[in-house]
Amino acid sequence: MDIVKSIDTAIEFTKKQISRAVKFWNDLDEDKKKLYLGCAAAACLVIVAVGIAYGLGTAHGKKVALEEDDF
Repeated sequence: MDIVKSIDTAIEFTKKQISRAVKFWNDLDEDKKKLYLGCAAAACLVIVAVGIAYGLGTAHGKKVALEEDDF
């Protein structure tokens, strides 16, 4: 079947990429690992902060729109 072959190809590709990433990670020294983990954590925090700010801004905008008397 064509679908099974496509899934097998996707699985093999994923295995190859994960192996490559693990090899890259294992080749790094401890300082670089800490740096990469810190950067990833900082990026996640920025994304969460932006999401919260966007949610608060959207909620405030809806409240202002409902309070207007332009209906």
